Amino acid sequence: MLMNLQSLDIQSYYINIHQFIKIKEVVFGMFFFSRQSYTTRS
Repeated sequence: MLMNLQSLDIQSYYINIHQFIKIKEVVFGMFFFSRQSYTTRS
């Protein structure tokens, strides 16, 4: 029971990290894209 709970906790921990990395990638991509279009416009 304890091992099962621990592995579940680790799983959720990794899922949170993946979600955080995905959000960071999306935000960085949006920022980079908007900056590129802004520099090409001016």
